[in-house]
Amino acid sequence: SIAGVVGDVQGTQSLIEKCRSSVNITSSVNGEGCMGGVVSHMSSGYTVFIRDCLFDGSFDAPNAWGNGGIMGYKNGTATIENCLFAPTALSLGAYSSFCIVRQGAGTTTISNCYYTQLLGTVQGIQATTVQLTNGRTAFYLQNGRTDLVWGQLIGTDPLPILTNDESKRVYRSATGYTNDPTQAIPDQSLQPFVYTRNANNELTITGFDPGFTPPANYTLVIPDDIDGDPVVYIANDAFKNKTNFTS
Repeated sequence: SIAGVVGDVQGTQSLIEKCRSSVNITSSVNGEGCMGGVVSHMSSGYTVFIRDCLFDGSFDAPNAWGNGGIMGYKNGTATIENCLFAPTALSLGAYSSFCIVRQGAGTTTISNCYYTQLLGTVQGIQATTVQLTNGRTAFYLQNGRTDLVWGQLIGTDPLPILTNDESKRVYRSATGYTNDPTQAIPDQSLQPFVYTRNANNELTITGFDPGFTPPANYTLVIPDDIDGDPVVYIANDAFKNKTNFTS
């Protein structure tokens, strides 16, 4: 069992947060690997919270199966939130491997996690190269929090990073995403839609958030309201076409 940060979680309640692992993990194992970008293994009877962690290292273990992008294998209870699996190179066995965590017994909760390369079974949300570089993924990993955790200097940083540097805070703008607070639109919600607002705070949806690419199994749901303001009109019916999905 190998991991970028923690080998074996042992404890009634463990918290692993704001960790970045950029290491190169190599192994000659020919069989079950239990390797993870951040954590390798957790035994039954334990609870772990993994929050705001980034793996942007590499894996070179082509004959090792049974791994996880963030956590290699877990029994017990695991909650994984606001994490990004963005390996620079990925050579691992796909059998019984998972993008975020390989699950054994117990409860697993995965919330607002992203991956750039598929490892075995899909978990979380895939971030495209465009979404990774244009600020969108950083904006969503930040998840509306006041205290800065995830940021990105758009045009310089190739992917979101863990930072408290306010110059790297990402805002939603009228045309996409920006580091300039003067270009931020008033509504910084996490809805995947762009919309206009009239004097009565009624919203007209005009399409999808720039850079948002619905996955193949995406189900379009038009909300009745966004952050309490009513949606009263759809200005562009074409974007509702599942074969089109364009704003």
